[in-house]
Amino acid sequence: MEEIFFAGTPLLEAVGLREPFVEELRATIRQSVQKAVIPMTAYARQYESFLPVLNVDPVAYVRSHTLSPLFAIYSSGAARILQQR
Repeated sequence: MEEIFFAGTPLLEAVGLREPFVEELRATIRQSVQKAVIPMTAYARQYESFLPVLNVDPVAYVRSHTLSPLFAIYSSGAARILQQR
């Protein structure tokens, strides 16, 4: 490591925001993102009908069903079947 030689001071030059190739790359990225938004919006629209299901809080959902009278009936029946095995 001691014999590594750097000519001059090693540094990384900064790129200006208004350099032509930077502006060209920025325009290319902007166009690509704008083109990608169209199919992604259509894709997202297909799942709008499922939003109520996707936004369910699982803990609250399970709690609401374990407190119902039907849960007691079904769980006692399931317990009997498991005990018979």
